[in-house]
Amino acid sequence: MSDIILILSILYGLKALLTTSLIPDKWIGIGFSLLCGVFVWYSHGFALEQNKLTLETGLEGQKILTDVFLVVMVDLMLTLGFCISILKRSINEKENWANRMLGFIPPLMMLPLLYYIQVNMFFTFVGVDFNLLTSILCGAAVIFMLSGTYLTKYVLPGTAFRIELTALLELLIFILVICCTIFHPSALIYTDDTPLDYRSLLLTIGVVVVFFTVGFIWNKLKLRIKRKKIIIMEQISNVLFWISGGLLVPVILGLIWFFVRSMLMLGNFCGSYVTRVRREKNRTEWIDSLSQTGKPTMDSRFESLSETPFTKTVRCMLSEDYNEAVVNRTISDYEITSDKELGKYKLLVKMGPILGLMGTLIPMGPALAGLASGDISSMAYNMQVAFATTVIGLFVGAVGFILAQIKQRWINTDMVQLDYIAELYSQNHGASDKEE
Repeated sequence: MSDIILILSILYGLKALLTTSLIPDKWIGIGFSLLCGVFVWYSHGFALEQNKLTLETGLEGQKILTDVFLVVMVDLMLTLGFCISILKRSINEKENWANRMLGFIPPLMMLPLLYYIQVNMFFTFVGVDFNLLTSILCGAAVIFMLSGTYLTKYVLPGTAFRIELTALLELLIFILVICCTIFHPSALIYTDDTPLDYRSLLLTIGVVVVFFTVGFIWNKLKLRIKRKKIIIMEQISNVLFWISGGLLVPVILGLIWFFVRSMLMLGNFCGSYVTRVRREKNRTEWIDSLSQTGKPTMDSRFESLSETPFTKTVRCMLSEDYNEAVVNRTISDYEITSDKELGKYKLLVKMGPILGLMGTLIPMGPALAGLASGDISSMAYNMQVAFATTVIGLFVGAVGFILAQIKQRWINTDMVQLDYIAELYSQNHGASDKEE
């Protein structure tokens, strides 16, 4: 049994050097080397209490070998995870946090190995001071791990080769432990006359089948869910693309409609502007005459004004006997009518840039697709459509904004003059009632 333990110790020592040489952060390797020295120093008292005969008898027992087998199996899984993590990192493959953590795990099995070596040194070098032996082993462990790590990197510079050797050494250790456990003299031996335990056999088969079924179903469900997600996302993207592409023609037609409408409104506004400027002098003189006489009347200067909503409102206010409610309603009707007319210009201000932006973004998708596929002509056409719709939309918005600002100023001026006329009408009516 001692020979087998010696072989396992040598293999674990080599595996520890390979593992520390693969750890990405060199400080972790240095820290683990110092940890080995500290562990040997602090385990001195426990090693003195051990009895060689008791230790050898315990190692030859079936229960200890079973426990060692379980520990080696856990170490095998950790080592394989460590190798996979280092391999993914070497090829720059994305890994989750668990795999990333496995890549920094040092060879922890070196600690019980050092403890076993320390106990055997006490019984081998009988006449030497135990403290001296512990100090020598402490320094040797640190020097062995540090120098062995750098020597391993120098002798075996290839990362992939060291990963392969680490995995093979761990598998060899695992196979040796299995053989020692199975072929141990105290292991149970079943002969042909031994009755078969059908219950245990069926239970084992059932557990294996259940775990296999659950794993198989889970894997299939994950693949199906992943495929469905991809299909659903593709369908949603296609629907959005179809809707977006279908809106291009209505957007272009809307831009053409608002462009024609803006040109018509611009021509109509120019005519109104010329007429207003031409009649502005007569209008101002008539308002000033009302201030002098204090009585609103429709004289020749008012009659010379062109027929507009303002003049219609004034006629409605002065053509009947004074009624404050009627006057207020007439002014409110004019305000509503003016606001409705102003809304036409505001519609150009909002809808022009909106349709222009939509006409810009919709062709950008096909343009980028054409760029990716190398179809430069398709990309150029779609970019031309995008820029054209942008320019038309901004032009429509600019025309609407300018006309709305001037129209708003006109409406404010008319409202001030109407309120002034209504106030004069009210004062004149009050004075007439007092005279009567």
